[in-house]
Amino acid sequence: MKKILAVLLIMLSLFSLVADYAHVKSTSFKVQAGFGEMSEVYITEIPAQSSQFLEGMPFNIEDSIVQFSNGGRGRTIAYFSVMSNTNCKIGVKAENLEWQDGPEDSSAGSVSSAALSYILNFDYNVSYTTADGSIEYSPNDTGFIVHSGQSGEGASLYTGQIPSNTYLSISDGRISFMFDSETSDRIRNNPDSVPAGIYTGTVVITLEDLT
Repeated sequence: MKKILAVLLIMLSLFSLVADYAHVKSTSFKVQAGFGEMSEVYITEIPAQSSQFLEGMPFNIEDSIVQFSNGGRGRTIAYFSVMSNTNCKIGVKAENLEWQDGPEDSSAGSVSSAALSYILNFDYNVSYTTADGSIEYSPNDTGFIVHSGQSGEGASLYTGQIPSNTYLSISDGRISFMFDSETSDRIRNNPDSVPAGIYTGTVVITLEDLT
């Protein structure tokens, strides 16, 4: 009888170990490193399906989160990372969203009337390595705003004092989208001027020398 009890106790212990193992979760992280002279920017688009359609692309232009809001950030659509051995400007050129179903459709009016202007919010934190090997971060989250259809948009990678012979980096900065005030008003109050269909626009991000 004692032998049977011992076997049962061992089995219960094994079941307990298996149950604990089933709750173990894994995660991942990124390693950034550089060598020599380099300036690189990386963009990671967010698929809407991967986030239960709460962020990413595509999205519904009538969604309240992409309508203009003073102080609002809009819908997060992508992440960006930067690494550079020198300070530089993050330059952004964003084209207006254009209707893709063709200007010959009478319901669309002209191509220009079907174009939608918007705002991109770039939010990020910059870090760099000091002479003693420690990591320093910008004192506050930083960022800038870009308006589509305009040139010369962007901002310096870092605005504070940094040591020489170091690397500046951004990891997983956020790019968020919302329509500007005029387009939001148009979508809400004059929907006939916004034909149904797919809208696309190109955003180009570059790292430029500071002049």
